[in-house]
Amino acid sequence: MERFDSFSGFIQPFASETPQAPALFTATQEEMSYESLARALRHGREAFADLGISKSVCVALVMESDPEIAVMLPLLLDAACCAPLNPAYTQDEFLRYLRELPADVLLVAAKGNPAAEEAATRLEIPVIRLARQKGGDNWDFTFSAPDKPIFIKQSYGRGSAPEAVPSLLLHTSGTTARPKLVSHSLNSILRSAVHLAEVFSLRPSDRCLCVTPFFHAKAVIGIWPASLVSGASVIIAGRFEPQEALGLLQELKATWYTAASSVHQALLGQIKATEGFSHCLRFIRTCAAQTPLPLVADLEATLGVPCVEAYGMTETCARATSNPLPPGLRKPGSAGLPINCEIRIMASDGAVLPPC
Repeated sequence: MERFDSFSGFIQPFASETPQAPALFTATQEEMSYESLARALRHGREAFADLGISKSVCVALVMESDPEIAVMLPLLLDAACCAPLNPAYTQDEFLRYLRELPADVLLVAAKGNPAAEEAATRLEIPVIRLARQKGGDNWDFTFSAPDKPIFIKQSYGRGSAPEAVPSLLLHTSGTTARPKLVSHSLNSILRSAVHLAEVFSLRPSDRCLCVTPFFHAKAVIGIWPASLVSGASVIIAGRFEPQEALGLLQELKATWYTAASSVHQALLGQIKATEGFSHCLRFIRTCAAQTPLPLVADLEATLGVPCVEAYGMTETCARATSNPLPPGLRKPGSAGLPINCEIRIMASDGAVLPPC
């Protein structure tokens, strides 16, 4: 089985062959090309080496859903052990999760996060600030730390084989119990991204409207990686507001988006209230809890594109099953077919049951 060992290995060919092709768009419609992304990743790896950050270092990433976090994710997944945390956590929650990881470094945006930084200080965890250099297509970043070089612990797999070291530590949503910590290797993240791209036939002309926070599996190991390995682009909507999200969908010509029922319902209401609404969508995807079938039917009737029901968990790299795109057979109410995995239905006593 082929192994995948870096995001840069996927990104660099697009940066070389179509350097000005867009990789991401911001909520203010700034554009970052694949060439700029590849350069930012290259400079970031050099900066991390100077700071002593390596694959055995766990970096807690606390940022809003801005372009900075989108660039930091592939960089950290390639170069370190990345642990995205919800920036809205309280100081007590940061204390608990930073201990649980355990985090060796805290990385925040230039504006900082007082609750996270205070928690890191109490735990004697170094804090590094990220700042974007302004101007034109300059997407280079600078990293500032209190002392340079700073002392950084190495909590994960020091001296271990690279494939044994986790690249991502991510908490589950805690839908049924207290959030659990899940680890993924870089190979499993990239392999999952390739499979998702194949299921949805993603290509460089595709553009996803991302309304999902970048500490959630759907964005971290779903939308963004699948787009990067396809040479496609992502619109980072930031905090979800139906009117603003719909404006981005129209103006930047999104070809797909994925969301839970509540977001679909909010966007659908906004669409129906928008006179002369038009779009470039190729499909939309539902996830999280099952989407009510009347909502699926309403979305398809209003937008004229397939609404693809899918299912995934943090533990399965945000993908497990999906209905196929047309002309494949879609079954309303079904989570779909397995995505490069085996699935069994089991009774409470462990007996394997036939398909429903």
